[in-house]
Amino acid sequence: MLIFLLYETSEEELLRLIGNLSESEAINENDIPTKIIKLAKFVLVPILTRIFNKCIKEVFILIV
Repeated sequence: MLIFLLYETSEEELLRLIGNLSESEAINENDIPTKIIKLAKFVLVPILTRIFNKCIKEVFILIV
């Protein structure tokens, strides 16, 4: 049994992670290009932070 504990994230952490995304990796037709994510990060990050943290609060232990 494998247990993962998830902790809330911050806007700063998501900004750092988005900043580290590679723009050179190939994408398929259903993916959002990394360049678009990076350009929209200041709009996306507050929304994604709230979504991620709400999910983590509601399901805080995943058992695989």
